[in-house]
Amino acid sequence: MWAKAANAIGFQLVWICCVAGAARGAYWLGPMAAGLFAAATLSFDGKTREDATALILTLPLGIALDSAFSATGWLRYAGNSEAGLAPIWIGALWLAFAFSLNHSLGFLRERLALAALLGLLCAPLSYVAAERLGAVEFAGPRSATFVLLAASWASLLPLLLGLLRYASSTPRRNGHPA
Repeated sequence: MWAKAANAIGFQLVWICCVAGAARGAYWLGPMAAGLFAAATLSFDGKTREDATALILTLPLGIALDSAFSATGWLRYAGNSEAGLAPIWIGALWLAFAFSLNHSLGFLRERLALAALLGLLCAPLSYVAAERLGAVEFAGPRSATFVLLAASWASLLPLLLGLLRYASSTPRRNGHPA
Protein backbone atom coordinates (compact mmCIF):
# COMPACT_ATOMS: atom_id res chain seq x y z
CA MET A 1 0.00 0.00 0.00
CA TRP A 2 2.80 2.44 0.87
CA ALA A 3 4.40 1.80 -2.54
CA LYS A 4 1.23 2.93 -4.35
CA ALA A 5 0.99 6.05 -2.21
CA ALA A 6 4.69 6.80 -2.77
CA ASN A 7 4.15 6.34 -6.52
CA ALA A 8 1.19 8.74 -6.52
CA ILE A 9 3.12 11.34 -4.52
CA GLY A 10 6.19 10.85 -6.70
CA PHE A 11 4.17 11.43 -9.86
CA GLN A 12 2.74 14.65 -8.44
CA LEU A 13 6.25 15.84 -7.57
CA VAL A 14 7.38 15.10 -11.14
CA TRP A 15 4.36 17.04 -12.45
CA ILE A 16 5.35 20.04 -10.32
CA CYS A 17 9.00 19.83 -11.44
CA CYS A 18 7.99 19.56 -15.11
CA VAL A 19 5.40 22.33 -15.10
CA ALA A 20 7.08 24.77 -12.71
CA GLY A 21 10.45 24.13 -14.35
CA ALA A 22 9.04 24.77 -17.83
CA ALA A 23 7.25 27.91 -16.68
CA ARG A 24 10.57 29.28 -15.40
CA GLY A 25 12.73 28.12 -18.32
CA ALA A 26 14.34 25.27 -16.35
CA TYR A 27 13.38 22.64 -18.92
CA TRP A 28 15.93 20.17 -17.52
CA LEU A 29 14.16 19.90 -14.15
CA GLY A 30 11.23 17.78 -15.36
CA PRO A 31 13.30 15.17 -17.23
CA MET A 32 15.66 14.89 -14.26
CA ALA A 33 12.75 14.36 -11.83
CA ALA A 34 11.06 11.89 -14.20
CA GLY A 35 14.27 9.89 -14.53
CA LEU A 36 14.66 9.68 -10.76
CA PHE A 37 11.00 8.71 -10.41
CA ALA A 38 11.34 5.95 -13.01
CA ALA A 39 14.50 4.61 -11.36
CA ALA A 40 12.87 4.63 -7.92
CA THR A 41 9.76 2.90 -9.24
CA LEU A 42 11.83 0.19 -10.92
CA SER A 43 13.97 -0.25 -7.80
CA PHE A 44 11.19 -0.57 -5.28
CA ASP A 45 8.20 -2.12 -7.00
CA GLY A 46 9.66 -4.90 -9.15
CA LYS A 47 7.32 -4.70 -12.15
CA THR A 48 10.04 -4.22 -14.74
CA ARG A 49 8.33 -6.04 -17.63
CA GLU A 50 4.97 -4.40 -16.96
CA ASP A 51 6.56 -0.96 -16.65
CA ALA A 52 8.52 -1.45 -19.87
CA THR A 53 5.27 -2.35 -21.64
CA ALA A 54 3.57 0.71 -20.16
CA LEU A 55 6.44 2.91 -21.28
CA ILE A 56 6.49 1.48 -24.82
CA LEU A 57 2.74 2.07 -25.18
CA THR A 58 2.37 5.35 -23.33
CA LEU A 59 5.35 7.45 -24.33
CA PRO A 60 4.76 7.53 -28.12
CA LEU A 61 0.99 7.91 -27.79
CA GLY A 62 1.28 10.69 -25.23
CA ILE A 63 3.94 12.61 -27.09
CA ALA A 64 1.94 12.23 -30.31
CA LEU A 65 -1.19 13.57 -28.59
CA ASP A 66 0.50 16.62 -27.11
CA SER A 67 2.45 17.21 -30.32
CA ALA A 68 -0.85 17.16 -32.23
CA PHE A 69 -2.30 19.75 -29.84
CA SER A 70 0.79 21.89 -30.42
CA ALA A 71 1.04 21.41 -34.20
CA THR A 72 -2.63 22.26 -34.72
CA GLY A 73 -2.36 25.36 -32.56
CA TRP A 74 -4.76 24.30 -29.81
CA LEU A 75 -2.07 24.47 -27.13
CA ARG A 76 1.25 26.27 -26.80
CA TYR A 77 3.82 24.82 -24.45
CA ALA A 78 6.69 26.61 -22.78
CA GLY A 79 9.86 25.57 -24.56
CA ASN A 80 7.97 24.40 -27.62
CA SER A 81 9.88 23.87 -30.83
CA GLU A 82 9.00 25.48 -34.14
CA ALA A 83 8.17 22.04 -35.58
CA GLY A 84 5.15 21.77 -33.29
CA LEU A 85 6.51 18.80 -31.37
CA ALA A 86 5.81 18.56 -27.67
CA PRO A 87 8.77 19.85 -25.64
CA ILE A 88 11.00 17.58 -23.60
CA TRP A 89 9.25 18.35 -20.32
CA ILE A 90 5.99 17.00 -21.78
CA GLY A 91 7.84 13.81 -22.72
CA ALA A 92 9.09 13.61 -19.14
CA LEU A 93 5.52 13.91 -17.88
CA TRP A 94 4.43 11.06 -20.14
CA LEU A 95 7.36 8.94 -18.97
CA ALA A 96 6.36 9.47 -15.35
CA PHE A 97 2.70 8.85 -16.18
CA ALA A 98 3.67 5.51 -17.75
CA PHE A 99 5.32 4.55 -14.45
CA SER A 100 2.09 5.24 -12.56
CA LEU A 101 -0.16 3.02 -14.71
CA ASN A 102 0.92 -0.26 -13.07
CA HIS A 103 1.23 1.22 -9.61
CA SER A 104 -0.87 4.07 -8.20
CA LEU A 105 -3.30 3.91 -11.15
CA GLY A 106 -3.22 0.11 -11.46
CA PHE A 107 -6.61 -0.24 -9.79
CA LEU A 108 -8.18 1.34 -12.89
CA ARG A 109 -7.24 -1.62 -15.11
CA GLU A 110 -10.40 -3.41 -14.06
CA ARG A 111 -12.45 -0.21 -14.01
CA LEU A 112 -12.17 1.21 -17.51
CA ALA A 113 -15.39 3.23 -17.24
CA LEU A 114 -14.00 4.92 -14.13
CA ALA A 115 -10.72 5.50 -16.00
CA ALA A 116 -12.67 7.21 -18.80
CA LEU A 117 -14.51 9.38 -16.28
CA LEU A 118 -11.29 10.35 -14.51
CA GLY A 119 -9.64 11.12 -17.84
CA LEU A 120 -12.65 13.20 -18.85
CA LEU A 121 -12.70 15.25 -15.65
CA CYS A 122 -9.20 15.32 -14.19
CA ALA A 123 -6.80 15.50 -17.12
CA PRO A 124 -8.13 18.79 -18.55
CA LEU A 125 -7.85 20.32 -15.09
CA SER A 126 -4.16 19.40 -15.10
CA TYR A 127 -3.71 21.43 -18.29
CA VAL A 128 -5.61 24.33 -16.71
CA ALA A 129 -3.31 24.19 -13.68
CA ALA A 130 -0.29 24.13 -15.99
CA GLU A 131 -1.71 27.14 -17.79
CA ARG A 132 -2.11 29.06 -14.55
CA LEU A 133 1.50 28.32 -13.67
CA GLY A 134 2.63 29.60 -17.06
CA ALA A 135 3.74 26.36 -18.74
CA VAL A 136 0.82 25.98 -21.18
CA GLU A 137 -1.33 28.41 -23.11
CA PHE A 138 -4.76 27.55 -24.47
CA ALA A 139 -4.31 28.95 -27.97
CA GLY A 140 -7.60 27.75 -29.43
CA PRO A 141 -11.05 28.62 -28.14
CA ARG A 142 -10.91 27.82 -24.42
CA SER A 143 -14.11 25.79 -24.11
CA ALA A 144 -13.42 23.86 -27.32
CA THR A 145 -9.87 23.11 -26.16
CA PHE A 146 -11.17 21.89 -22.82
CA VAL A 147 -13.69 19.59 -24.56
CA LEU A 148 -10.99 18.28 -26.90
CA LEU A 149 -8.66 17.54 -23.98
CA ALA A 150 -11.48 15.84 -22.06
CA ALA A 151 -12.49 13.66 -25.01
CA SER A 152 -8.88 12.76 -25.78
CA TRP A 153 -8.12 11.69 -22.22
CA ALA A 154 -11.47 9.93 -21.77
CA SER A 155 -10.41 7.77 -24.72
CA LEU A 156 -6.67 7.47 -24.12
CA LEU A 157 -6.61 6.47 -20.46
CA PRO A 158 -8.96 3.45 -20.77
CA LEU A 159 -7.23 2.47 -24.03
CA LEU A 160 -3.83 2.39 -22.35
CA LEU A 161 -5.12 0.53 -19.31
CA GLY A 162 -6.99 -1.96 -21.48
CA LEU A 163 -3.87 -2.61 -23.56
CA LEU A 164 -1.84 -3.12 -20.40
CA ARG A 165 -4.44 -5.50 -19.01
CA TYR A 166 -4.36 -7.45 -22.28
CA ALA A 167 -0.55 -7.52 -22.33
CA SER A 168 -0.38 -8.82 -18.77
CA SER A 169 -2.90 -11.59 -19.51
CA THR A 170 -1.12 -12.82 -22.68
CA PRO A 171 0.44 -16.25 -22.00
CA ARG A 172 4.22 -16.23 -22.07
CA ARG A 173 6.58 -19.09 -22.84
CA ASN A 174 10.29 -18.86 -21.96
CA GLY A 175 9.97 -15.11 -21.39
CA HIS A 176 8.43 -14.50 -24.83
CA PRO A 177 4.78 -14.21 -25.87
CA ALA A 178 3.31 -17.58 -26.83
